[in-house]
Amino acid sequence: QLSAEEYRSYGKEIRPDFLYLASKFDAEDPEFLKKHKITHILNVAEECEPAAESQSKGAIKVKHIQLRDSPRTILRNHFDGAFSFVDSAKKAKG
Repeated sequence: QLSAEEYRSYGKEIRPDFLYLASKFDAEDPEFLKKHKITHILNVAEECEPAAESQSKGAIKVKHIQLRDSPRTILRNHFDGAFSFVDSAKKAKG
């Protein structure tokens, strides 16, 4: 099992100043969120509940799609909801 610090090393900026792929540790880190001006979190891990502090002040919008990490999980059933959420972030300049 990786440590929190090892998981953090996998976080990547996918689209400059807009889209990040990161771990739950980054999503729960107020400094990381503020530094990268993150306003929306799309969580697709069944085993990771969104952090309460991420949502507490309403500054960050969170969508949680509970997907099992399995080759049998049908991802396409969730594309519309995920894409809609990302589009809303983009429109909000998030």
